[in-house]
Amino acid sequence: VSQSRYELNIGSFNADSLKLTFTDVLVDGGLCKMVTYPDNSFNIDVLFNIVSADTIPDMTSLPFSLVFNQVGCTHTRFRLIDSTSELGGEGFNGLDEDFYDVAFEATNFSIIGDSLNLNIKKLSCLEKGGAQIKRMDCQAILASSGMYFNDLDFEARYSHIKGNFSMAYKDWDMADFNYRVNMKANLKESRIDMRDVADFAPALKGWNQVAYLSGDVSGTVNQLRAKRIELRTGDKTYFRGNVNLSGLPEIDETFMEAKVEQ
Repeated sequence: VSQSRYELNIGSFNADSLKLTFTDVLVDGGLCKMVTYPDNSFNIDVLFNIVSADTIPDMTSLPFSLVFNQVGCTHTRFRLIDSTSELGGEGFNGLDEDFYDVAFEATNFSIIGDSLNLNIKKLSCLEKGGAQIKRMDCQAILASSGMYFNDLDFEARYSHIKGNFSMAYKDWDMADFNYRVNMKANLKESRIDMRDVADFAPALKGWNQVAYLSGDVSGTVNQLRAKRIELRTGDKTYFRGNVNLSGLPEIDETFMEAKVEQ
């Protein structure tokens, strides 16, 4: 972790609760780089080990926590590299992530154990695979077992998604994303443009469709279940019901089972 410029104001330290609070933090030109190694450890494990309960004298059963009342970040870059896998390829690669021009405002930012909890406002960034976040607001939890985004308001290059979204995995492992990462989404009147989806599933490139979607979606990319779905595409196509999709992102090999209500 590095930065070109930072400002940090220390608030307080509570020895009874093992809680260190900073009032304001500003990072400009930062770099956060996470690398996985053959033993499945991360270089950022060093940070998590510092703030884990195992490295602190047994003064209390509570874990040590860092709290930042307000955080500002501009011109920052985030890299995640799996040193055991082949890098590169088209589109987004969960084993070779490179987010740049990252900017956001956050409040109630805390690090407890290996979990990051924060309220995000005005997050924007680009990813080397082509994806863009124009703006994202949400309440977020980022942990070794999953990512959770509640009260999500997300604008991509062409899409606008509202609702709640989560991804579950083990030990930060998002290898074979399409087959092993379980997702849950509760979507509310969201606009999904396949040009954005194609950044994560290149097989969909050229499928320039726009869908307006509400409902609950869960499962992995290759085994998706959608319930209480309301879907509208074009001027005349409307669907309400339940859908199961098996085989994505390979469109030609995808099987769909639908229960139509309207």
